[in-house]
Amino acid sequence: MDIFEQLRSGEDVDMATPEYAEAIKEMGRCNQICFHINTTEPDMEKIRPLEGTLFNGGLDA
Repeated sequence: MDIFEQLRSGEDVDMATPEYAEAIKEMGRCNQICFHINTTEPDMEKIRPLEGTLFNGGLDA
């Protein structure tokens, strides 16, 4: 089970393990994209691609 499956399942996760570094990296990526979304003018043509990036393209068309 990878770190993301552990987090989704609600298992206790030791944040000092090397596997948790991947989760920290993903949180940093998401924080950066959220910052860009929050500082973008309210224009869906600009925000929607950022949201797609945030969710790795997992938004419905």
